[in-house]
Amino acid sequence: MQHQRLAARNVREGHLYRLIPRRSLTFSTLTGQQTQLSTGEILLGVTVLTIITASKTAPALYELAATLDGEQKVFIVPQHKVILQKESMKEQR
Repeated sequence: MQHQRLAARNVREGHLYRLIPRRSLTFSTLTGQQTQLSTGEILLGVTVLTIITASKTAPALYELAATLDGEQKVFIVPQHKVILQKESMKEQR
């Protein structure tokens, strides 16, 4: 099964993707709880909530929703640190 690797300009808010980190990522909650996602992992069922364009002082970001550690979470990640691949309709069920 072939999956299309999308350029950031082809990513759409509200659509489902699989997330492949380009390098290990660590996410922290407001209470300090941490979740790590390594380069060998693929996170399925990721919804793009917001696409934040780059500015002079900040990189382009994605606001994403996914299940991490068994809980639904929202997190922000720099676009250059992840690859998003569109999930097929079969995978979304």
